[in-house]
Amino acid sequence: MNRFFVPGEHAREIPGRLYARIDAIERSDAVDPDVTVVILDAVDADWPGFADDGPLSLRDDRTPDRVGGHWRRSFKGREPGDEGGDPFEGLPLFRVELTLHGRHPIMDGFADEALPWLELLVDRAAPIEIDVFGGLFAEPLATAIHAPKIAAVSPMLDRVFSMDSWPDASPETVNELLTVPCDLEQLIAFDIGQGSANALVCRCGQVTHYFDVGCGSGRNAPTKPAVISFCVHEPPPVILSHWDTDHWAAAALDPGLQKLDWLVPRQGPLKAAHVTMANDILLAGGTISVVSASATRVSSSQTLELIKCPGKPGKTGLNDTGLALIVRDHQSGRCWLLTGDAGYDLIPGLNPDDDFAAIVVPHHGADMGAHSLPPLRSSHPYARLIYSYGPDNAHGRTNVSHPRAAALTIHETAGWDHACWMPAAAANGPGADPVFETAHHLGTPSVHLEGVRAGWTQPPPKPHHLAACPSAMPTPQI
Repeated sequence: MNRFFVPGEHAREIPGRLYARIDAIERSDAVDPDVTVVILDAVDADWPGFADDGPLSLRDDRTPDRVGGHWRRSFKGREPGDEGGDPFEGLPLFRVELTLHGRHPIMDGFADEALPWLELLVDRAAPIEIDVFGGLFAEPLATAIHAPKIAAVSPMLDRVFSMDSWPDASPETVNELLTVPCDLEQLIAFDIGQGSANALVCRCGQVTHYFDVGCGSGRNAPTKPAVISFCVHEPPPVILSHWDTDHWAAAALDPGLQKLDWLVPRQGPLKAAHVTMANDILLAGGTISVVSASATRVSSSQTLELIKCPGKPGKTGLNDTGLALIVRDHQSGRCWLLTGDAGYDLIPGLNPDDDFAAIVVPHHGADMGAHSLPPLRSSHPYARLIYSYGPDNAHGRTNVSHPRAAALTIHETAGWDHACWMPAAAANGPGADPVFETAHHLGTPSVHLEGVRAGWTQPPPKPHHLAACPSAMPTPQI
């Protein structure tokens, strides 16, 4: 596994030059409206592997073909003794955060998450302060950079860190991976800190699918609980909503997840860390099935709708172009909705008449905009609205970020009573029926509330297998 993903194996020195691509832009709400946090995925620009004779040479036009050959071998299943090598094993990965106040002069340079690769010159005396993370779970190191410029090798970096050589999964493969052995009885949202990890559980108490397997990482690594562990007793597929790190980071802590079958969205542009984790999954013996279109799996009693979100016109953000999941139960006439980080308005197939028994709120309770209107709570007495976030989470050098007041208000308006959280209490205390969450922001240290279980018409019983499985994280909330 690449050392960036291994706790304690992170880089402890910051390179003098970095190639970086925007991973996310977080704009604060009314709590601190003049702050913008820019998060970048970065690599050491002077790594020998980028040199003329390196495995990922940025000067050799044959490199994308060699990388494509690596992916073709990896997707087919590499045999023992394969001498093709691993071009990503030694790649020095980094995460960079900028906390910008007011109308910073470089803000125009960070207007779009689809910008080309940038070159960052690191200099402690430079005017732009940054925090650099040398590992997925490492503490940040403070330094500074000069104004970024577009990297001359940006087109080659695009070709090296690309999904273009990854084959689309066949409809038959997707259909097979969506199959459930028996009726689904409960939806679980795990307490994994600032991130998202969910499970579909059948009446036998087995996990049939994971929907995201994230956890707190980077600045939010301290938000994760002491133990991150997933049951893979009957190996379930992982549905990855999108490639943001906090939706797959637990696979770095629980290697058993890397050996599973993964359904992932075709998205772009990906970042170096995303591509490197995909490489590690394939090398660990897992499979990756790339989903480019929506798919539906129908049984006599339930339907799984895997939805490929189209994104916003002219935009390529990962949040809005990933996968969402609707599970429909024919007997009760009710649904579960797993959104990933996509706004409600960007999930095709949502029907105003749908009766949702459980919804996992988009993007940890972020402000998804005025057009992202949540489904109305029905008149049924049982329902669950679940927020997954880490206690005292933060973006950049800012205060607690998720959930945001705008998200609470728009769900409250749709009939989901937030009780003690309103008006705009920002989750400073445990929720109450029908609103549940995996943590709250009061206490020293702040409090993990552990996982939430939701059923169709009433709180579900303890899942038979998971209740006894030593690898399963606790899910006491119902």
